[in-house]
Amino acid sequence: MKVNKRKSILLISLIIIVTFSGIYFMKYEKQKQAEEELLKKAQPGIEMYFEKYYNGVNPKTIKTHIWVNKAMDIVHIEGTVNNDKNKDFAFTVIPKNNKLGFEIMDSVVSSDLVDMQKYEYSATDNPNYKNMLMPDQLIEEAKSHENK
Repeated sequence: MKVNKRKSILLISLIIIVTFSGIYFMKYEKQKQAEEELLKKAQPGIEMYFEKYYNGVNPKTIKTHIWVNKAMDIVHIEGTVNNDKNKDFAFTVIPKNNKLGFEIMDSVVSSDLVDMQKYEYSATDNPNYKNMLMPDQLIEEAKSHENK
């Protein structure tokens, strides 16, 4: 009788572990798919951003990945350009009820990238510098020009 009871408890425990593992795996896969979708939507804007505002950036060398600050529930798109880890950047992304489904709030670039910034967009020693649009705004701008 004790053996059957132990087997039952073991079987039930195993079923519970497998069930929770499956649920966790499905959540993880869903999150990975959402991250891949975000990168796919944002990549054209990121490429436009570096082409428009920086000198010497080859768009084919832009590598990106998602980093999630779980404590603050903030998503960042981080990456490098020209296959140089010293030329890195990060964009803060928030969900938005627009065509893209997100908005890029701000950007941070390394000092090596700042040195590559086109003069007309550089605030350093340029009293007439132009404001830079974020990658999501560049995507919207390009779509509005296509529709005209």
